[in-house]
Amino acid sequence: LVAQHRTFAAARRASRAPDDALALVRELGSRARLVVGDAAVGPHVVGMLRPIVVVPPALLDDPALLRAALLHELAHVRRFDALGRYIQIIASSLMWWFPLMRLVNRRLDLAREAACDAWALETGSVSRPAYARLLVRMAALRTAAAPTLAAHYALDARVAAVLGPPARARIGVMHRLVLVAWFVVALGGARTASARSREQVCRYTPEMAAALYTAHPEADLDGDGLLSREEACDLQAQLQQSSSRLTPEREAALQTLLAEPLCCNCDLLDGYAAPEPTTCLKAEGVDR
Repeated sequence: LVAQHRTFAAARRASRAPDDALALVRELGSRARLVVGDAAVGPHVVGMLRPIVVVPPALLDDPALLRAALLHELAHVRRFDALGRYIQIIASSLMWWFPLMRLVNRRLDLAREAACDAWALETGSVSRPAYARLLVRMAALRTAAAPTLAAHYALDARVAAVLGPPARARIGVMHRLVLVAWFVVALGGARTASARSREQVCRYTPEMAAALYTAHPEADLDGDGLLSREEACDLQAQLQQSSSRLTPEREAALQTLLAEPLCCNCDLLDGYAAPEPTTCLKAEGVDR
């Protein structure tokens, strides 16, 4: 954090870039501030809300290389890499004991610089050999504590990526198969919102209890002259098992009983004197 603060303070103290360099920044569609920094420090960018691009004086003499360097640094601005850098610093401070933190930070920095290299090559008109020479030239300078073109680590990998064929985002055959399998599993278990939120209203009124007691007094197991919901559910289960031995008239009456939404497998209180109907939720065909 101290190094980051010193880098930002040095950028604010740096002298303003020439008008032709500022015009190039505006031509590239950015309102970032451009300053000329120390000759021994490579190009870098600081700040998030008001970014400042710092370039060494040597780049001002070569408009083509200056344009390539600006494209790289403005890619950092477009990607909000300064914010990502701050998050890395905080994470490293909190997890200094984690042995893989240094490796993770290096991989993140390399991926960040490679992405900006690719954007600069695709957007600008500088040739790939000239951009590779720029990377080698800037790697000889000191690296600032900020997203920078002059990152010296993994220089061979960056140069090889620049001189190699243009990278194209693609998905391999194995990745395609994994994606298809994931879609099948994910969509195969999907349910509509109506199926997940289907409701069944459970009604057990005194009139229904009296009718059931009149038709089946033997279902009154406790002998109190009333059929509780539990006794009605037991009666319903018994009638379901013996439905094959009923006459057509009794079977029609049974169908009427079975059509009543008693919600016997819900965790409900026994009794029929509930002031309001009870709601029994059903999800994916299972009563709850």
